[in-house]
Amino acid sequence: MNKTIFERAVLDRLLVEKNFSLLIDADQHDLDLPNEEDWQRRLEQSEPDSWEANFLAYLHEREQHLESLPIVGGELTQSVIQRGEAIIWSPDKIAIPALRELQQYAKRILVKIDGLNTQIILITDANYPRPNKALLIQYANAVRQKVVASFELGKNNLHSVSITVLMLGEIDNDVRHFAKQNTKRMGMDRNFIHYVCVDALHEHIWTPTPIRSGSIKQVIKATFSSLDHRLETLFNHYNAVTVSWPRIVLSGLGAFIITTAMNVMVASFDIGFLSMLSRILVPTLVFVIAFATMKNRTQAYKQIMFSLLIYLTLLLAMLFYFSPPGNFGEWLNLAQLLFLTSMPALIIGRVLEITR
Repeated sequence: MNKTIFERAVLDRLLVEKNFSLLIDADQHDLDLPNEEDWQRRLEQSEPDSWEANFLAYLHEREQHLESLPIVGGELTQSVIQRGEAIIWSPDKIAIPALRELQQYAKRILVKIDGLNTQIILITDANYPRPNKALLIQYANAVRQKVVASFELGKNNLHSVSITVLMLGEIDNDVRHFAKQNTKRMGMDRNFIHYVCVDALHEHIWTPTPIRSGSIKQVIKATFSSLDHRLETLFNHYNAVTVSWPRIVLSGLGAFIITTAMNVMVASFDIGFLSMLSRILVPTLVFVIAFATMKNRTQAYKQIMFSLLIYLTLLLAMLFYFSPPGNFGEWLNLAQLLFLTSMPALIIGRVLEITR
């Protein structure tokens, strides 16, 4: 596969399918509005009834300003999808000045942040100097401090930073040795460094961390197997199935059948907590397997909610048929069961959406 075509195709997939953002090539001074001081005075002097409108106007102007700033590696051509005159998708941008200096090691820098994890991907090739583990750990620590402060997370030791270096070009012994020596799989500092080497010409992938790098390997393999690398084709294919009713129905039924079977099995042991545990954990595990394997997880929470409704409807029908609650204590136990069953599954749904 042509290296240039591969580089753009895998970049588009990471932006569309994995929800990464492009790093803005700007320092802290560049991020401020040209009239930042005027806006601050205006907000300070605003009356209570006009402050919200002024603040929203400030945010809108600031968003436009950030969109106008350049990105690391230069602007992307044909990076917007339109329907008529309306823009329905464009790549997200993110400003983290602490990462800006890494552009000497990478053609593109991608970032994805959630509450517990920051993922950074450096796309580089043989023409760039190789960033080693010690250097990347310094940047990881700087990014953690910035993210923790911005999101007001409190304890920065709980926030992990994962940096993946996507090295394009021939995979020789020197490249393999460098990747092995500089990989960081674990540590108390919550920093993780991974290298994924790709020979686009021969469609070959190699990494010292095949499990940890499984997500990006999946993206690369999909890029190799695709016959159409146009952005609009990728976007349409990715959004073709956002809600799968067969998965919803089958996962709801499957959770009920497996839970019932386990309850029958543990009934002979007369261990009450095992029955309760199966009713809580089994549905969650079934929903995770059903919806974590979907390519597009933007509607994972909604789908799990519907599956949960199917499961709970069947469960309640069975409970009321065989042993309906007869007193307040039994009603309270039933309410507790419904809560403990629902909350883990719904939390998992949100996590699947965030980490897609």
